[in-house]
Amino acid sequence: EDEDGDGIPDGFYEDTFAWSAVTPSLSLKYRFSPLINIYSTVSEGFKSGGFNSDYVSSLESVAEPFDPEFITNYELGIKAGNRTNTAFINAAFFYMDYEDMQVSQFVDLFEGYKVANAASSTIRGIEVDFTTRLLENHMTLMGGLGVTEAVFNKFNDGQGNDFSGQNISYYPKTSWSLLADYAHPLKSGLRLSAQLRADYMGEVAVEFTTDPLLNDLTIDSRTLINGHAGIDAGKYGLYLWGKNLLNRQYIRWHGINGYLGIQMQQWGEPRLLGVRVYYRM
Repeated sequence: EDEDGDGIPDGFYEDTFAWSAVTPSLSLKYRFSPLINIYSTVSEGFKSGGFNSDYVSSLESVAEPFDPEFITNYELGIKAGNRTNTAFINAAFFYMDYEDMQVSQFVDLFEGYKVANAASSTIRGIEVDFTTRLLENHMTLMGGLGVTEAVFNKFNDGQGNDFSGQNISYYPKTSWSLLADYAHPLKSGLRLSAQLRADYMGEVAVEFTTDPLLNDLTIDSRTLINGHAGIDAGKYGLYLWGKNLLNRQYIRWHGINGYLGIQMQQWGEPRLLGVRVYYRM
């Protein structure tokens, strides 16, 4: 029965839970010079608990709410530039300590997917990015590098399965990007511009399950190059653009169908070339 004493039809479940938390944050900054700054941050975060109401085939899964997620985040970084404001670099070390991380997990064909709580998880790494202007500020180079380790320190799903030590889904160990942008005004009043960008993502784990035939699904590393070039005349412009210029075959998504128990993949788009013409009123 519900809170009013009325009967609840078969196939329905009703219950109420409430979660709350106080999430403080503290930041410190120190300026070594007009060109160099360092900072540190400690903060806490919270995500409410809930019910397994999606992609499940039994009320037993719905009736077991998952707990709230807590995180303590530590970050130490530096920001620096040069005297001519043509070069900048930022670097940061981060450490995220999770308690009861909420994880979407494929259980089996009957239960489908459910959210479970990983008792202890950590995500740590380093991020570096830079910007520099060249050729009398006509060219800009930008780049970034990320190195990450994301691991379940302690994760027993309550069904006798221990996933401690496994990598957390969708966190590549290494990723980087590099962008070159060029813009130059012409005597006729036109503006010539071009941009080329490369993005790399390392191999990532995308699924963990108790089924040995479906375990350890991953997406291979990939490098994608996109670009465009064209002329801008203020009110109108013409650009040629291209995506995945090297025509790499890569997987964007890899997972398991919760009802059929089969592996499914979504492939990325092949090389695309196009023309963009615009006119501003």
